[in-house]
Amino acid sequence: MTLFLAALVFAPLAFGSVEPWALALLQLTVFITAASLYVKGLAVYPNALYKTLLPAVLAIVLIGLLQAMHESPVHGPASLFFTAWRPATLKAVLLWLFYAAILFSVPQLITTPERFTRLMWTIFAMGVAITLLGMFQKTGDNTLVYGLFKVPGQAFGPFINRDHGAYYLIMAAMAGLGIFFSGWRDLAAHKSHTRLFDLLSIQLLKFVMIAALVYGIYHTGSRGGIHSFAATAAVLGFISAGFLHTRKLRLAAVLGLTLLAVGYGAFIYQNETMMGLKEGKLVGSVTMRLSMYKSGMQMMKDFPYLGSGLGALEYAFPPYKRPDIPDLAIVQHVHSDWLELFLQTGFAGGFIYIAGLAAALFGFFRTWRRCRSFRIKALYGGALGAVLGATAHNLVEFGLQMPANSLLYYTLLGALASAPPVWVRRRSPDEDPPEPAPVKKGAAFAAAALATLLCLCALPPVIGWWYNQRAEDAPYQEKVQRQTTALFWNPSPEYAFRLGMAHYTEALANPASTHALLLTAQETIAPWLKRAPSNYNLLRLNKVLEYFTTHPLPLPKPK
Repeated sequence: MTLFLAALVFAPLAFGSVEPWALALLQLTVFITAASLYVKGLAVYPNALYKTLLPAVLAIVLIGLLQAMHESPVHGPASLFFTAWRPATLKAVLLWLFYAAILFSVPQLITTPERFTRLMWTIFAMGVAITLLGMFQKTGDNTLVYGLFKVPGQAFGPFINRDHGAYYLIMAAMAGLGIFFSGWRDLAAHKSHTRLFDLLSIQLLKFVMIAALVYGIYHTGSRGGIHSFAATAAVLGFISAGFLHTRKLRLAAVLGLTLLAVGYGAFIYQNETMMGLKEGKLVGSVTMRLSMYKSGMQMMKDFPYLGSGLGALEYAFPPYKRPDIPDLAIVQHVHSDWLELFLQTGFAGGFIYIAGLAAALFGFFRTWRRCRSFRIKALYGGALGAVLGATAHNLVEFGLQMPANSLLYYTLLGALASAPPVWVRRRSPDEDPPEPAPVKKGAAFAAAALATLLCLCALPPVIGWWYNQRAEDAPYQEKVQRQTTALFWNPSPEYAFRLGMAHYTEALANPASTHALLLTAQETIAPWLKRAPSNYNLLRLNKVLEYFTTHPLPLPKPK
């Protein structure tokens, strides 16, 4: 449990774990944890996820493996199962197995109310810390992360993308609301004025922390983030009002929530920016999203059944990109995780996953209503709100492509299916937990072997990333050697482009060998351009190389 909480702390602080080394550390942690729980026979708590969402995630894995058997460009001849880029699909398969391992492990780790509470406090505290980092960042150059690293775009705290930062803060704020309301039981049960003052002080501190988180979401500038949080909080607030025991309290709660909702609506109506408008017209970020959605609909018509490849959207999307998106803008994601899932795996994969998620959420709502402990019920509502808020934000954002966010999202789903909330009665502290269930040696060996294989599969991208980083400022010969090694360990058009650029740059700097080096650059990128014929960078470089090989540069005159 401690190791898992440490991963939750590490993930957002490591730039959201987008870099291969950080993602690999998370994957190693989760795969080893899952295998250890199974081998030791500690997976003794049954839960609904094993029948709903976990099979749906594994179905996505199976679709990805079948797609990886055949690679083909989207405008080339393709079978029913195919992918636009096999290496990307295999990486995505590993990522979805990472999600499956989280869903398997967390319900077996959260075995007591104390552990559930520790998880929620860890999430809440990390959200506050990230908010403080982001607000401090806004006082200076907002492209600096930790005041040290300059990144393109608009960062917030350790997150490179402000929308991804807002995504994380939504979940943290919802967890904070659960913690805040769970504290009212202690207030009702106090027996002294001194204790009352202490409890009120604690509640006030929680309220200030939640206010900071909400202000942080707003200050990220993410319209989708603040609207998703507000809508989810309102819906769960009205549902929670129905749990109150007296009619007067229910009416007061509904009236208060209605006034807040009306006030929020008035605020949005008066705030043109929050409506996505500028001088009465849609801002660029909104129009680009709408353009991507229109392109996605066209793409869906062409590959409706099983999509164009799990994780391969970047390589399948270029032929569908509309003219209103600049040529230099490479669409890696369509700013909607749910639409992207359908584009990658078709209606088959999309509906299987949505059905599994919907079944799990329906079960969570039933569990929430039946919670016997007020404290757990409040915490559970906060966790459920976090998942629903993130799920709503996925409609207009690709937050789950950020490993720190996906780790937290699936951890919360696992916590919602854990033992404490589903207990139909209070358990005694002296009651013994279930005994470990013995596992057959063959099954234990297979689980350990699978975990080892998955851990090994997580390492090649790290090795490729390392050599790519070392190649950046190296002299020509070393650059070529290191970039070639990087391309071997992490096959991608981006690395092929960088290797071709190394030859091209040297050709311009070495007139005596210009033609030979230009041909070498062409030969280098040719097989990759054949596999990814729509890649913008490779196409641009190839056009330049073709021009200079047919129009040789004049040699410098001897002095």
